[in-house]
Amino acid sequence: MQLKKCLLFVVLFNCATSMLFAQNKQYAFRIQFANKPSTYSLSQPSAYLSQRAIDRRAHFAIAIDSLDLPVFQNYTDTVLQLTQGVFHNQSKWFNQIVILLSDSSKIAFLTPKNWIKQVDYIAYYPDGLHAKKTNVLEKDKVIAKGNLLKTTNGLSIYGAASKQTSLVNGQLLHAAGLKGDGKLIAVLDAGFYNLYNGFDSLLMQNSIVDQYDFVAHDNDPIPGGDHGSYVLSTMAGNEPGLYVGAAPHAHYALYRTEDNNSEQFIEMDNMLAALERADSLGADIATMSLGYNEFYTPTYYIFPKAQLDGKTTLAAKALNKASSKGMIAVAASGNEGGNSWNYLLTPGDADSSLTVGTVDSFKNDGPASSPGPNFNGNIKPDVCMLGTPAALLYTRGNVLYAIGTSFATPQLAGYLACVLQAAPNASLYAVKEAIRKSSHRYALPTDKQGYGVPDFAQALSNLGIVLPPIKEYPTQIQITPNPCKEFININLPNDLKAVVPYELFASNGMLVYKGELNFNQTNQASISLPAYINSGVYILSIVIDGKHQKCSFLKF
Repeated sequence: MQLKKCLLFVVLFNCATSMLFAQNKQYAFRIQFANKPSTYSLSQPSAYLSQRAIDRRAHFAIAIDSLDLPVFQNYTDTVLQLTQGVFHNQSKWFNQIVILLSDSSKIAFLTPKNWIKQVDYIAYYPDGLHAKKTNVLEKDKVIAKGNLLKTTNGLSIYGAASKQTSLVNGQLLHAAGLKGDGKLIAVLDAGFYNLYNGFDSLLMQNSIVDQYDFVAHDNDPIPGGDHGSYVLSTMAGNEPGLYVGAAPHAHYALYRTEDNNSEQFIEMDNMLAALERADSLGADIATMSLGYNEFYTPTYYIFPKAQLDGKTTLAAKALNKASSKGMIAVAASGNEGGNSWNYLLTPGDADSSLTVGTVDSFKNDGPASSPGPNFNGNIKPDVCMLGTPAALLYTRGNVLYAIGTSFATPQLAGYLACVLQAAPNASLYAVKEAIRKSSHRYALPTDKQGYGVPDFAQALSNLGIVLPPIKEYPTQIQITPNPCKEFININLPNDLKAVVPYELFASNGMLVYKGELNFNQTNQASISLPAYINSGVYILSIVIDGKHQKCSFLKF
């Protein structure tokens, strides 16, 4: 997976952990049924699919079939009764359920049942799995900062995210009003703790439309660490002047599928269940900074590379099936480059995925990025995004940088939402091909980069959509002296009677100081720079008449 490989990055951060209460040991079994009786009808899909999902199927001319019908409830009830087990999750696509048993010998009660096709032992939990938790979504900690949906078009608005934005011409999409509006992105990860500062527009606009913890089997995906929050920030972070993500206007479904405490087959079942929920919800995109090749319990197992052929592992099958239902699935290639594995992880091998590797800001290979192709020879990764390193919105209101395909992958998902917004009638295959063909190595792909770094403006052009020229708001403020030592004067072209808040950012996008400027019927105000501000380049940000004004200066 991508926390070992599942949380694909190489900086350290503090993972907030849930309070766990010890339980009895539990054994997890996957039970696949031989047939699928049903009380549901294909002609009445609203009983098991949302209207959004039904509309998406109709839009792409995808038939509703027996795979969409729920698992036969009588089978599930009988299994639980015979084994005295606890239900964990299910898959209608593969007609199976996962149960937890405190006494593993009771699985034998299923042996004589001819409606049971296969039983697999997939996980062991010495203290139980469905533990109690205390963390909740911390919306009450959000401090509203006004209408953050109104952003200017200059690259300065992206703050620390400006490099990863400009590398793929993301700012051109945003300037044209393409910010993911109307699109739903499912984020499969390991936890979304500390989700407040920088996510205020996401939370205040109620843009999180669904959330679920497929590990603990409850509606709260927040515990499990804050890796998911970092992943989410590359798309939904919206702190103009500090950080703006790839799809700040999209809606999101947050799903915890990854268990940091173990590395077991069941995590692929969690992923499968989350993809099915996203499909039923009508998600347009699913992004997974997760990947697998090695498992330590119940017994040690490593996938033979021949199984990473794009269609064999449960994770790859799940992703391919999600794609066939009308979602675009985005997966990380992995961080195994240069180590003993030195190859893709699954589901990054999946035939239908848009698999993402990493590059640096000069489009050089990310050394740790997993190379392809998959075992069948299909080019993987498909494309690369900036992840060596990527800028992330730190949930306490600052920025950090981290290396990993975990943070390259959601950037692609975010801009993909913008492309889908612009080209609603394009087929999903055409959209994926337009992105691949826009990439800088399309004519000569490599194992490390696939087709290379996409240009999303060119991708839209490939779909017949030409973006208007970008408009930059004129910079109206001037700073003197520049360079400076202890103070700066801020000069406006016209007199202004107003008290204006300001923020000072370091060149890496980190907020270092803030305060207020008092323009008392003059065109000039001053800032005395604190002694702790070291020499370097800084950016002053103020808002006048609803427009962000930026100006950089050098402090000796």
